[in-house]
Amino acid sequence: MGLSAHAAAPAARCPDVPLRSAVPCSRVQAAGSARVRSTIAVVLTVHNRRDKTEAMLRTLIEQPNSAFPLHFYITDDGSNDGSAEAVLAVTPNAKILPGDGSLFWAGGMRLALDAARQDGHALYLLVNDDVVFDRDMLDRMIAATDATPARPCIMVGSVRGEDGATSYGGFMRETGLGVRLARVEPDAHSSVPIATFNANCVLLDAAAVERLDGLDPIFTHALADIDLGLRARSAGIPVWLAPGHVGACALNTGTLIPAVPVGWRAFVRRVLSPKGLPSREWMLYNRRHAGASWPIPFLGAYVKLAARYALSRWKSLT
Repeated sequence: MGLSAHAAAPAARCPDVPLRSAVPCSRVQAAGSARVRSTIAVVLTVHNRRDKTEAMLRTLIEQPNSAFPLHFYITDDGSNDGSAEAVLAVTPNAKILPGDGSLFWAGGMRLALDAARQDGHALYLLVNDDVVFDRDMLDRMIAATDATPARPCIMVGSVRGEDGATSYGGFMRETGLGVRLARVEPDAHSSVPIATFNANCVLLDAAAVERLDGLDPIFTHALADIDLGLRARSAGIPVWLAPGHVGACALNTGTLIPAVPVGWRAFVRRVLSPKGLPSREWMLYNRRHAGASWPIPFLGAYVKLAARYALSRWKSLT
């Protein structure tokens, strides 16, 4: 559906849920009529992973595509390992946005994306700094985007883990209580529609970014990318999974259940930390996307974690 078809309609909101996707369409039209450069803004956040960050950036600047010059917007969230210096050595014209270590993934990505939006670009590429991209990734992502039947849209790239299977990419929703997501394997030849995604490699039209108003500031670390995809679908913006894999990225196998037994209070602090399930963020995520039964999956996640912790604790004592 074209932008003009939305112009007279009020921005949709879910009752009692503070949706950041409710951006007036006049703003989208203004963004479309403004001077938008035919460039791609590469958006990422880094923290103390200098070698991985440098390796990822090299796989991007070595992409053969020249139709869309790359402009880099990188949040350095308080790194003390020389990450910022390494970034500038590889991409001297990158815009570095400093953080103090408290932004985490979502906060850092939001800061960099908002800076990129101020400059205006045709496309926005959200990436993780631990991905090693295939040499033809950019050409394939742009070609897949150009082949979609409707714009604006979001194109997601799948990445493979050490075993060759998909580690991060797209999801479909399954039936049942809460937001139940199932990993989607990419088709070898065609893009397939999906419900949401991990933002290890995501290419967004400028109009999609403006319509959704970027990443929601309620989220500190996780859930921001999943929420963005779900909001896009709710706003009528198609989300697609590009053909094949576009790079490699090892799966993070971390868990909220500590390997070494800790006390109950330490466990609760771990669960409610920015890298766990902070209660306010988890509640709003479920209220927004899980429907009227949202309290069940909201509380259920904490009950399951508590049960797993208790079992782990019991095993450590026997």
